[in-house]
Amino acid sequence: MNLKNNWLTRNFASASKNLRGRYLGVLLLAAVMGFSDVKAQGNDDEEWRNPTNYGLKMGMALNSFIPGELVNPTPSMGFMAGLYFEKPDKRKSKWGWQTGLDLRLRGGKFNNATADSVANSAYTRISLVTLDMPLLGQYRLSKPGDEKRKNIVFGVQPSLILSSRLYRGRNYEPIYRDEYLHTWPNLGFRKVDLLGVVGYQFRGYSAGYQVNLKASIMDMNPGGNFKFPETDSKGDPLGLFPATGTGKFIGTWALEFCLVF
Repeated sequence: MNLKNNWLTRNFASASKNLRGRYLGVLLLAAVMGFSDVKAQGNDDEEWRNPTNYGLKMGMALNSFIPGELVNPTPSMGFMAGLYFEKPDKRKSKWGWQTGLDLRLRGGKFNNATADSVANSAYTRISLVTLDMPLLGQYRLSKPGDEKRKNIVFGVQPSLILSSRLYRGRNYEPIYRDEYLHTWPNLGFRKVDLLGVVGYQFRGYSAGYQVNLKASIMDMNPGGNFKFPETDSKGDPLGLFPATGTGKFIGTWALEFCLVF
């Protein structure tokens, strides 16, 4: 009897030991998995609370000049590419901000060569190459924690004019055509165009888009003394029409659509 009891005791103790070991193993595994899950959630939450995004922007726009010193403007197609850096809205706040550095090909056309008598002397296009640095605020429209973020954007866009080119006639013939590769000078605009910006931005998990409406809030006519060149590179009169030098406002506007990655 004692032998039997000893055998039962030893086997029960061994089984209990194995069971306790397995139970402790299961508890340990569950604790590790739970800790990992909590840590992952904490990281996600921390990442949401303090996100920083950057990437690429590419797009196109309808661009033109605001009527004033330059008359009869019509829209033309332009293109842009750049980098953006943004601090999206936090979980407990609807506000964020965005900046970047963009290169744009823009400008506008002019409906001036309508009569045969001025067809060859009327200015019909101005092209601009600009380096821009948008300074934008963001206001969240989507719900907190939503991966698909929808924002209203607004602010200003300082625009450094790297190149300004003038064309005339119905065929958009460049002035200084014979020498423009070497000595094609810029026009007499102010070097910086400052634009106001308002738009809408959608950001999904990996990509999105942005639609902006922009317009100059600073006069590009320095001192009201802007005039087109009066002679070409050979000294011959250009006779550009309509005449400039009236001291009126010069500005630009754009309706832009770009993809963000």
